[in-house]
Amino acid sequence: MIRFPVHNWLFWYLTVSSKVNLITDTILTS
Repeated sequence: MIRFPVHNWLFWYLTVSSKVNLITDTILTS
């Protein structure tokens, strides 16, 4: 089992959530 440092998980989560927010914003505005 691969272990990731906590800051990597946070970075991944923030990156994904920001992309999801961009997609949802685009869908809502269109």
